Formats: sequence, structure tokens, C-alpha cells
Amino acid sequence: MNLTPAQLRLLRDIDRWNIAHWRTPPTLQELADLHGLAKVSVFEMAADLIRKGVLMRVAGQARSLAITAAGRRAMRPRATRLLIAGAVDCRD
Repeated sequence: MNLTPAQLRLLRDIDRWNIAHWRTPPTLQELADLHGLAKVSVFEMAADLIRKGVLMRVAGQARSLAITAAGRRAMRPRATRLLIAGAVDCRD
């Protein structure tokens, strides 16, 4: 799943909002205010996240943004692989 840093930040902020506000999802305007963006920018970002399958809208609800299982996986920290070059001295 390739999410941009801004998309990942928006997804994490939706999750944090849900926790802080008793599972009540944020509106697009509340997300826009939180990020200092225009509402249309947040709408487009949310639409991209829905297309990628990490966010969904729940039918019949005004505050309908919900994070999918794929979205939960995308928010998990990732391990970083490092190539370490050098020598180890094993003399006693």
C-alpha cells in the first residue's frame, strides 16, 4: 500500500479523532481545520484514500468516514532495513 505522507497523516488523524471523540468520526471541515487546508483538499485526499481501500464511507451517516482493515495495516509502523558495513574484531 503506497500512501503519501500527507495521506498517512490524515488517516492517523482520523483514527486519533475517533478515539478522542468517542468513535464519532470527524467532518471534512474539522479535518481541514486540523490540517490548515481547504475543505476541498481534504475531500480530494479522502476520495484518494477511499479509492485505495483504506478509508470508507458508511451509508446513511453524516459523519461517515471509517478506517478499513487495510487502513489499520497501513498505519502500523514499518521496520527499516539497514545495511551495515564494517568489520568485527573477535580477538580476545
